[in-house]
Amino acid sequence: MKVNNLIVGTAVTGCRIADPDSNSAEIRRVMESNADCDLLVFPDLCITGSTCGDLFRQRFLLEKSRQALYSLKSASFPHTAVVGFPMQIGSGIYDCAAVIKSGEWAGIVPLRLLHGECAPLPEKVLFDGVEIPLGKNTVFPIEDRRFAIITEKELLQGEKHPEADICVCLDTRPDEAGRRDAAEQQTKAFSGANHCTIVYVTCSPEESTTDSVYPGRMIAAKNGTVLSIADWTDLPYCMKTMLGDETPADTLLSASTLVSEDNPYPFLDPDPVKRRQQSSEILNLQARGLYMRMKKTGIRTMVLGVSGGLDSTLALLVCDQVIKLDPSLRIVGVTMPSKGNTSDRTKDNALSFMDVLGIESREIPIHDELVVHLRSIGHPEHYAGSSDVVYENAQARIRTLILMDIANMENGLVVGTGDLSEIALGWCTYSGDQMSMYGVNGSVPKTQVRAVCRDTADTCGNEALKEVLYSIIDTPISPELTPNRNGTIQQKTEDHVGDYAINDYYLYWMVKEGKTPAELLAGAQKAFPDQDRDTLKEHLKRFIKRFFTQQFKRSCSPDGAKAGILSLSPRTDWHMPSDADASLFLSETDRL
Repeated sequence: MKVNNLIVGTAVTGCRIADPDSNSAEIRRVMESNADCDLLVFPDLCITGSTCGDLFRQRFLLEKSRQALYSLKSASFPHTAVVGFPMQIGSGIYDCAAVIKSGEWAGIVPLRLLHGECAPLPEKVLFDGVEIPLGKNTVFPIEDRRFAIITEKELLQGEKHPEADICVCLDTRPDEAGRRDAAEQQTKAFSGANHCTIVYVTCSPEESTTDSVYPGRMIAAKNGTVLSIADWTDLPYCMKTMLGDETPADTLLSASTLVSEDNPYPFLDPDPVKRRQQSSEILNLQARGLYMRMKKTGIRTMVLGVSGGLDSTLALLVCDQVIKLDPSLRIVGVTMPSKGNTSDRTKDNALSFMDVLGIESREIPIHDELVVHLRSIGHPEHYAGSSDVVYENAQARIRTLILMDIANMENGLVVGTGDLSEIALGWCTYSGDQMSMYGVNGSVPKTQVRAVCRDTADTCGNEALKEVLYSIIDTPISPELTPNRNGTIQQKTEDHVGDYAINDYYLYWMVKEGKTPAELLAGAQKAFPDQDRDTLKEHLKRFIKRFFTQQFKRSCSPDGAKAGILSLSPRTDWHMPSDADASLFLSETDRL
């Protein structure tokens, strides 16, 4: 090996889901334009995309993937490349990494089972007419060094193959707030503890953003020091790192920060500087998910309802970030006041906010349409200070209908505004505000929505924007579906579902950490010492009841990439039957 100038490249390419020919053609171009790399590492499952799901069970896709991979063997690349692809081995379909060295197959490493049954694997496999090594413990020579391929799970466990000088980690985890810092700490700790080099690469940012965003992140670390780190910019992107004789000092770092049970805001970093960074990351991740959905679909217009409340404010900030990624895109903001229900303050906030951002705004009153609808179904019209659930939900569904139809007229996409706390509590109208074409706030709880809006106000450098954001932040949270009084809000959400800070506390510790009712109540007493025990207990009972009974709304959640640390998407993070019974949890809470 050229000890002083071993060049390792990590390359993130564009990704067309389930299109091996297109993906392999781009991989080939990157290989041939980076022929100076001694080792060139591509992301996991980059031949097909890692988010194919059950498409991996299609034999046609598997066969096309193999053919596309075979085509890379003839690329004009004189050194070693690692390429991820799916492969059927026996009765199982595996996520594999193929190692190509100087135009020949050096071996295949199965990383994880995608579908089927896990069974003992053979030591060799017939591949492209050649019998080559197969196995997770395979070590490959590169000049006078040796490298092994590991998964993110093995990275977290912290143990490398004893014969490997270099570990190649293909990480399939999606991005979320804080993940970049965590990956940097993990690679530092791994390389320092094992006195080795680690080359780390994640999946392409052009993976599906149905429920997640992928970072296209590349890190090279040696003996506890990060040598290079980069996230995607324009694709394809190749980061090159020189590995020489220098041995950086060993550094062992913690890869995570524990959340204290007495912290009343577990979703927020208690350090103001870090919290602002967290807010910026969340906003960026939300925008990347929406931007990629717009790019993949070819849709040019984002349509959303702007109520003057916190959730639609964050969603509009996300859309504004998307415009910064692609100024040719367009936003249509729609405010839909309901006579007697919409307050002067929220309406003014909505119009002022859209004016400050300079987007196209439309005001469509829903009063007349609501009256016609209620009459058509034989329901009395409530404009004398009273209302019922029919009257309330009809407004939400009419607003959704308007947004969907405008999206059709404008070749647009309806951006959903509902946040994680509302999703957990079921505080949304089924087939009303519960539905959209892409929900950007679905992994952001209410306490974090407020924090992101406040941090944006404090850092935006625009006094007009700051003023309207603070006006929105200081407005009571309300769906405004019942009559107001003299133009002011009467229906306050927290009067119905409880304090959002307490709800978010229970949400974090019950769903993310699996705490028992007794542990939840004991922790809440520490976190909220100004609240009496009986009040916290009633909050807990209400949270548990709503969380269980409202799962049916979550079971058909719209797409929306995870940006925060928790998601209730039925496709990824949270699998729960809609008819699960809360009796066990409620009876345990009653005994406390």
